[in-house]
Amino acid sequence: MNSGKKNNHNRWDDIYRNPEEYQYYNLNDTHPDMSKVADYFKKRGVEKVLDVGCGIGSNMLFLAGLGFSITGIDSSPNAISRLNKIIEKADITGKAVVADFQNIPFASHLFDAIISVQTINHGKEDKVRKAITEIERVLVPGGAIFITVPGRIAKGEVRYSLVKTAKQISERVYVPTKGREVGMPHFIFNKKILKKLFSNFDITDFWRDKRDYYSFLAIKK
Repeated sequence: MNSGKKNNHNRWDDIYRNPEEYQYYNLNDTHPDMSKVADYFKKRGVEKVLDVGCGIGSNMLFLAGLGFSITGIDSSPNAISRLNKIIEKADITGKAVVADFQNIPFASHLFDAIISVQTINHGKEDKVRKAITEIERVLVPGGAIFITVPGRIAKGEVRYSLVKTAKQISERVYVPTKGREVGMPHFIFNKKILKKLFSNFDITDFWRDKRDYYSFLAIKK
């Protein structure tokens, strides 16, 4: 039965119909630290990379342009359709499929590296844990990851739409009450929780990016 409420997948599909209207940052922009990530991957002999939550492909296409074999997944059919049209026209090695990060549709130990930018925080803690389990499963032993997620504070203040004006529904989980992500649960991290949830990885570099999100590079143990 249709309750009249949109799930996360439908909301992201709406967002990617008009990505230029997304108010938090430009969805067409490559993550500002992606060159650093690419260098990190190259030093470790990475070839096959999975982008979890690839959206319209800004990070995925950047890495593909540097010679990596790239696969992307996203829950938005709109985003994947747009991205595959770009891939078809470009001379790059890559593909994108519609999938949920809780059920990554690939064999275990398939990818040398995985990136996920502002994605796995969309859900309650059980969903976050499942996403991390899936990332670990499809990554080769000794494989690399680059992850970004939000913390409670941004540029010295409580995050406005994700925390300050949002409704808290459980510990560390907030639902925005305004903006394009209304109704989407967001898990808000801190360093201690990140280290706990990614305990099967050695975190080799940890920083706050230009948008003041937690960002880190790590190696699967």
